[in-house]
Amino acid sequence: MSNGCVIVIGGGGGVGSALVERLDPTRRAIVVASRSASNHGVSGVHSVVCDATDFEAVDGLVQQALSDHGEVDGVVNLAGSILLKPAHLVTPADWSATIATNLTTAFAVVRAVGKNVRTPASVV
Repeated sequence: MSNGCVIVIGGGGGVGSALVERLDPTRRAIVVASRSASNHGVSGVHSVVCDATDFEAVDGLVQQALSDHGEVDGVVNLAGSILLKPAHLVTPADWSATIATNLTTAFAVVRAVGKNVRTPASVV
C-alpha cells in the first residue's frame, strides 16, 4: 500500500509519454495504462496493458490500482485518435473505432473512477 496513485490512460502516445516523464513517482505511484507495456524509461512507473474501450478492463484497472496503492488521487485520460479521411471514404468500422476510442474510453474511465475515487480527486 502506498500514498495513492495517479492513473494515466493512453500513456503510450506522445502527450501521455511527455506527461509521465513530468510526474513525480516519489510523491505517489504512477500507473500508466496503454495498449502496449512500457514504463517510458521512468523509474517507479507501473505499466499496465489495458484496452480503454473495454468497460470491464477499465474497471479492473481501477480496482487493481486501488488494491496496489490504496487510493486513486487522479486520472488523466489521453486515449484518443483522429480519423483523417474524407467522410465519403469513412467506413462504418472506421467510424465505430473512432467513436470507441474517443468517447467510450472517456465514459468508461469516468464511470470506473467515479465509483471508487477518493474526494477530492481529479479526472482530466
